[in-house]
Amino acid sequence: MNERRQLEKLRALRESRLRRAEYALAEQKRRCRDDTERLAALDAELVEQRHAFDYREQAWFDSSGERALSGTALEEVRQGINEHYRRQAALEETRLEAEREQRRQLTERERRAAEWARRVRRERALEKLVARRRDAERHRDEAHAELEIEDAGPRGER
Repeated sequence: MNERRQLEKLRALRESRLRRAEYALAEQKRRCRDDTERLAALDAELVEQRHAFDYREQAWFDSSGERALSGTALEEVRQGINEHYRRQAALEETRLEAEREQRRQLTERERRAAEWARRVRRERALEKLVARRRDAERHRDEAHAELEIEDAGPRGER
């Protein structure tokens, strides 16, 4: 019986570890989804900024074709262009950092998935072992019961 209790304790411990690994994997998948959504939002923001700048740039060129721009207006255009490129560069850097983080999270997700799969295999192997031990105990108990019945039969006839 001591061995059976040890197996049951081991089984309970492994089930607990499996649940923790499963939870960690689910959390990691959530982080990966969040990162993917963040990247999509950054991409959309980049596209929006580019479209807005293209529209603004076209307006500058259209207005310069109609009349000569003053020094102040040219300076505003130059500052607008510089500001656009600064924002684009900052946004690109943020996006690259988010992409690096996403790759890191995907690597971690794969590690956790492998850990979870390993724990599932161990759990199944332990379940098979416990089932075999229970079957062996049941067969042993049945054999003992049969022997007791056989031994009791002849004594009762005397």
